Amino acid sequence: MKLSLSGRLRPVFFAQIAGAAGLLCLSAGLLMPSALAHNKPKNHYRLTGLLAADEIDPLKHVSLHFPGISIRVEVADTQNKRARGLMYREHLAPNEGMLFVFDQPSMPCFWMKNTPLPLSIAFINANGVIREIADMAPNTTDTHCPPDKVKYALEMNQGWFAKQGIKVGTAIQGLP
Repeated sequence: MKLSLSGRLRPVFFAQIAGAAGLLCLSAGLLMPSALAHNKPKNHYRLTGLLAADEIDPLKHVSLHFPGISIRVEVADTQNKRARGLMYREHLAPNEGMLFVFDQPSMPCFWMKNTPLPLSIAFINANGVIREIADMAPNTTDTHCPPDKVKYALEMNQGWFAKQGIKVGTAIQGLP
């Protein structure tokens, strides 16, 4: 999903371009947006937007609070940050994760392409209440979508929510 280490350039990666020839296109250091695979939702945040090689926009961190536990998360609040997510990450600390923030409540779908970590995702409405929790297998294109419109999605190591006793209906404090 996401790789954004403060003070370091993000690696440029190639994307498949839709078209008869299926050619790769590289122009002035910026990769052209990729076409989604057939039948993938338009709101896919694993491969929909690509980052410029020279884009240095470190992710900010916030603390979120559940009943009895606090976590620290990176905030993905732009299209490029959401598209990158936790791709290429090989480690995520036990009480750390990534919070996806959407401009308006929507029904974003996620997949795990180029994401080697097994993750769990919680879809959270605008009131800060978890609406759905799903486990996601690494390096897959299986889609995971919320049951209704959400303002946030929180990715943590797989099984983290269950281990903490956090379920659908749990409220989260500290959301931006």
